Amino acid sequence: MSKKLESIYDLQWDARAIIEANAGTGKTYTIVGLFLRLLLEKDLKVDEILVVTFTNKAASELRERILESLREAKMLLNGETETEDAFLSELLEKTDDRAEAVRVINQAILNFDDSLISTIHGFCQKVLKEEALLAGSSFDAEISREDTQLEEATEDFWREFVAENSDSEIGQYKLEILYSFKRKTGYTPVHPESLKGFLNDLFKKPYAEIEGEVLEDLDGYLEDVISLKKKLLESWNENKDFIRKEFLDNDLSRFSQYAEGRIQKMDDFLNASLFENETIKELKYFKWSYVDDDSNLKKKGTKKPQYCDFFGLIDEYSDLISDIDKVKTTILLESYQRINERRIELKSDMETYSYDDLLTKLRDALTVSSNADSLARKVEEALLGCAGG
Repeated sequence: MSKKLESIYDLQWDARAIIEANAGTGKTYTIVGLFLRLLLEKDLKVDEILVVTFTNKAASELRERILESLREAKMLLNGETETEDAFLSELLEKTDDRAEAVRVINQAILNFDDSLISTIHGFCQKVLKEEALLAGSSFDAEISREDTQLEEATEDFWREFVAENSDSEIGQYKLEILYSFKRKTGYTPVHPESLKGFLNDLFKKPYAEIEGEVLEDLDGYLEDVISLKKKLLESWNENKDFIRKEFLDNDLSRFSQYAEGRIQKMDDFLNASLFENETIKELKYFKWSYVDDDSNLKKKGTKKPQYCDFFGLIDEYSDLISDIDKVKTTILLESYQRINERRIELKSDMETYSYDDLLTKLRDALTVSSNADSLARKVEEALLGCAGG
């Protein structure tokens, strides 16, 4: 249950607490106060409290602020100074044994070099290095801000995918789908970097999943779609005059007045390339299941268009094309899987971790049964919170 935090002392020591606040509203100030409370109320040492933030600059500021607060609290409890700080004033009021509190704080100041105040990635790196055998990580692994293996893997996949799909109509459609993956709306050059950007959340968050269903036989499905659309065009060319006549002379409600427009749109649709022309909203008016439906007749109307093969093919095509969205999901998933497999292969030959690798490596180490208990205790016993940037 959420509530407004009026005082740092309002926070109870539950299993977890989330403090939400906008920038500049006192998150760092609150973290500093909680650090002091943990020292005095929980009898923790500085190396038993983990404070993580997002940037080196923020981590450095946190260290300075916490150390400065320790010194101020020590002087205040010794009666050497006064304060207008609301938290320190409340700390002074709530501390019964001031001599013991001074001893605890003084010990914290003397051992402050052992404090665990760092960036998220810095903490991951520290744990993985100290527990390299348990985590299965390299003792001498280098840390790189950029994931160069991901870039190389994406470029390798791009070349392979283009080469595999350049010589067929099905392949051309798949390439158009690949080219459509853009990180932002509007004009974005289509190249491996834009594909990597589109998939970036999946690489940064391995627990993320691609939404949507996939096709077991992608090429087979596309072959059926392309083949059926060609049949539609052939049937259309044979029956267009007949269809126009039947559309203009019938008792279907509000049908005849739109016939010419719908016929023109059907003609444009069937003569266009498949990509981005897989279907049109007018398709339903050419389905035999629609044309032959008595409920679409005018009041007291009886005359409906006569059947021709084109109407039946439209019903068949409408059913088939209902799965077209799965094509994009399937290609997206294939792209991610192939790039990730290549990326893992490249990383196995190197001892370099990106920032995202550090998070993933620590997560994986914590989920392996033989390693989990030791590493989990190391993280759990220390974790205090995360200060916003």
